[in-house]
Order: sequence, then structure tokens, then C-alpha cells
Amino acid sequence: MINNLFEFYNNELTFYSQVTKENKTISNLILIIGIISFILFWYFFISQNQYLWAICGIIVFAIMFYILIWLNGKTIKRKFPEMYISPLKWNSNKFNELFIKKISARIKNETEQNLDLIQKQIKENAEKEKTSSVIIFTTFGALFIPLWSTYIAGLMGIFKEDLKFLTINFIVITLLILTLSFFSHSLIELRDNLLTNHKKWNGLNDLITEYRIRKNVG
Repeated sequence: MINNLFEFYNNELTFYSQVTKENKTISNLILIIGIISFILFWYFFISQNQYLWAICGIIVFAIMFYILIWLNGKTIKRKFPEMYISPLKWNSNKFNELFIKKISARIKNETEQNLDLIQKQIKENAEKEKTSSVIIFTTFGALFIPLWSTYIAGLMGIFKEDLKFLTINFIVITLLILTLSFFSHSLIELRDNLLTNHKKWNGLNDLITEYRIRKNVG
């Protein structure tokens, strides 16, 4: 029951399943091209000491995420025109209403006692996934941070007398962080679909909770 309900949620009740998945192939291709291009531009920036390469890298990174969001907007305009606002904006509340309607049809015959048991199991599964994701990202951080620190220290050692280069390097890294922060929702969605189901289990639990509240209030 729980696994079937989760599969239903995964296939029918997420933005990814209804929109992003439609462009999975081209989105993955864009991600690969964008990341490889950024790495190449960054390499040219370091090896040739030409600031234009760094700027190009940031622009490519931003364009990559812009295209990914635009593809979602295009899919929404085709599949859910009533939710479409602009190429980069849509009505998230209407998506939530659609998902509530679908989950209601799925669990409307369940008793309150069964729903309590279902949500209890969902919370336990979410906690297991959370523990797994914490281990994954802790391990990644433990391996990546020393490498990144060594890389930055190496750059400063090589160009320690070139204040202009270090300043530009700092600005580029800051812009990269800001770009990643601006598109953090897309990155979180990508992470959740690749590495963990924690957010999905919580999302399913939230939908059931909202359904029960509306049922009791109504």
C-alpha cells in the first residue's frame, strides 16, 4: 500500500513528473554541455590569465539554467495552459490544487485510522532517507572541501603577486555562488531526483495532511 502510494506520488504528483521529466533528455544534454563548457572556460581563464574566459563561464552557467527553466515554462504552456503565466513563471498554487485533487481520488475511501498508519510509515521512510542523504553529503563535503581549499591555496600561491587576478578570481567565484543560489530550486530538484527520496516522502505526507485538513474543515 505504502509503496504503491509512493509510486503514484512519484509518477503523478510532482512537478518533476508532470513537467521537468518531459524534457529529461534535452535537459540532461544541456546540463552536460553547460558544465563541460564552464570547466573549459575556467581552465582557459586560469591557464591564459584572460578574464574574458571567466566572464564567459559565468554567462554560460546562467544561460544553462535559464534554458532549463524556459523548457519547463514551454511544457507548462502546452500541457497546463491554465497554469501558464510567462516562459519563466507559472501558477504553483494551481499545481498544488491538481495534486490535491488526484491524491483525494486515490485515498478518499481510507479511514482516518488507516491514514494515521500510512502517515506514520511515510514519516519513518522519510527519516531513513534523510539519514542516507546526510551521510552522502557529509562524505562528499569531507572529500571536496579539502580539495577545494588546496586548489584555492594553489592559485593564491601561483598568483600571489597578481592582486588583479586574485580580485577577479574572487569576484568570479562570488558570482558563481550567487548564480547557483538564484537557481537553487532547480539544483535541489535535481539532487532529490538523483540521490534521495527524502523530499518526495515529505511531499507525499504534506499532500495527505492537506487533504485531511480540507476534508475535516469541509
